[in-house]
Amino acid sequence: MRVSIALKSSLLLTFLFLSACAEMSGYSRTARHYQTTLPGAESGSRYATTMMGADVKQISETAWRAVEARSGSTSLSWSSVYSGATGKVSAGPNYLVGFNAGEEIEAPVDLDTTPYMAPEAGKFVTMSNTNVRLSPGLSGAKVMMLALGDEVQAIAREPSSNWVMVAKGDQVIGYVFGDLISRVEGGELLLAGGEPKQPRLCRELTYTMTLGTGEKDAWVNGACKQNGSDWRVVGGRALEVAVY
Repeated sequence: MRVSIALKSSLLLTFLFLSACAEMSGYSRTARHYQTTLPGAESGSRYATTMMGADVKQISETAWRAVEARSGSTSLSWSSVYSGATGKVSAGPNYLVGFNAGEEIEAPVDLDTTPYMAPEAGKFVTMSNTNVRLSPGLSGAKVMMLALGDEVQAIAREPSSNWVMVAKGDQVIGYVFGDLISRVEGGELLLAGGEPKQPRLCRELTYTMTLGTGEKDAWVNGACKQNGSDWRVVGGRALEVAVY
């Protein structure tokens, strides 16, 4: 009996040790990766290949905080104690691209970009008080409630579940269940339909920097994310090159 207990204890300790190692290595089923930097944020700077690593790190971390900001436009400053360099990163509004008949439209930075959505178009009204969610499903975070009779613009529809991405005015507000909205008579548009695809969110980034030597630089790039992945830098003006 003592041998059995000792063996069980040994196996338990081994399992716990291997589980801990797997989690630290990023292989745990429940382990999640959280992005904290925007690699390549220095792309476009004339000093991109020569600036100090500490400056690159500051720019990358500040750019990531800027693209993650919930406000429409954000400006954040940074400084390096190692080189004396200072700078600012400004993120423009967060835009949905690839839908809305090819026109950019502002969207929440937390909008779920994992589902495949078929382009949709037309005006709809709610048939009851209707929750708007960041993800197409009852588990999605609620962002607001539309009242009975509120009018919205359809942007895309998830074919398998009938959740619809909708906008009010010139801004996407989230997803609503398709059975809770009704198309407005005469609100049909000819641009609906098409192959389902994943939404893509993009923000334009502008940078200014003053080196410790007094030299100045300014550049522009952008960041996009899709399929729930990390933000990735795209060259030039993000919203011009982030096409499907």
